[in-house]
Amino acid sequence: MTSRYATGFFRHAYLRDVTVAQAHVFYSRTHWVWINVEIYCLCFLASLLSIIYNPNTYLYSMALLGPLIGLFILNSSRCREMRHTMVQVRRKREDIIATLKKQGKWKGWQTSLTAADSPLMHEDQM
Repeated sequence: MTSRYATGFFRHAYLRDVTVAQAHVFYSRTHWVWINVEIYCLCFLASLLSIIYNPNTYLYSMALLGPLIGLFILNSSRCREMRHTMVQVRRKREDIIATLKKQGKWKGWQTSLTAADSPLMHEDQM
């Protein structure tokens, strides 16, 4: 019975982490990485505490290694570089939105710009 609840907990934690990661990439807020660190630490502690149920050695080692590898990836230079690049993309997106608002062409995210209205398209690409 306990494994069913543990599986639901880890599934919920994984889905929450995927959603947080997608929002992290979309909104490009670098301090949101601490939410991912918190989730990985909680998963590590939950799997560490499951030693009292005498789990399978292979599954237990994988449950311990998963969050540690996730933390290692978050601390890698490529992930830091990606976060820095995403901040630059967010700033460019905010500048483009500010320009469109000044021109009166911004109507929210539901608007679809034609190729002629897009500030990203050059004249030779139209």
